[in-house]
Amino acid sequence: MSTITSTTTPRLSATQSTILDHLRGQGSTGFTFSEAESRFTHLSPSRVRTIVSELVKLGLVRSSGHTAPGSTGRGRQTIWIAA
Repeated sequence: MSTITSTTTPRLSATQSTILDHLRGQGSTGFTFSEAESRFTHLSPSRVRTIVSELVKLGLVRSSGHTAPGSTGRGRQTIWIAA
């Protein structure tokens, strides 16, 4: 019995695609949650965080391995980049 492995790209919502496209445009600079929340003001901060987390789970976004100071006293934040 042979196993078939799927290599299809996951189907993304319009909002996921928009955030991923913006992140790809940032290159190795990436963005923190605070920066994404400032960019996508039409979304609630929790929605932005959820979408980025979904993209991480899909393997499309990853941590850069670096952090940056949070903009509102939240301490240091992960810088996210496209995978």
